[in-house]
Amino acid sequence: AMSRTPTNPEQVEDRTGTGLGPVVVGFDNSEPAAEALVYAADQADRRGVGLRIVTAFGIVVSDLGLGMSAPWDAELVESVQQTAQREAEAGADRVRADHPDLAVETVVEPGPAAAVILEHTGDASLVVIGSRGGGGFMGMLLGGTSREVATHCPAPTVVVRQGRPTTGRV
Repeated sequence: AMSRTPTNPEQVEDRTGTGLGPVVVGFDNSEPAAEALVYAADQADRRGVGLRIVTAFGIVVSDLGLGMSAPWDAELVESVQQTAQREAEAGADRVRADHPDLAVETVVEPGPAAAVILEHTGDASLVVIGSRGGGGFMGMLLGGTSREVATHCPAPTVVVRQGRPTTGRV
């Protein structure tokens, strides 16, 4: 049984094994996601594996207005995708600044955050997510995402609670 006491990174590493697959982190530029990113990068560095930053983006139908076939629809989708891409790259740049030797990749795809993250965890040695994400127009890592990922993910999953970036709960 897992203990309920906060764990330090070394204990998490002992428990989750040291697979050679990448550490996968769900990232949406919210504060909890930023803390998850820091934790994930430290874990990847410690384990000597790569880091995969996964960012999901979605468009709510109401954001499109009534003209569903209007020519700007494609442009809106593209601009939302570009914003998500920029955020993922900004996250990757922050990680590279702190961990120059770490191999970092970004994946940016449309869809519900949990589904998109899970799609990229097949080879993961560890999956890291923030306890909750930012809503707003990007609506990327909403409420139940961390629960859904933790429930369905084949790899060990750490949910990083806000304000405690070095202690994960599995």
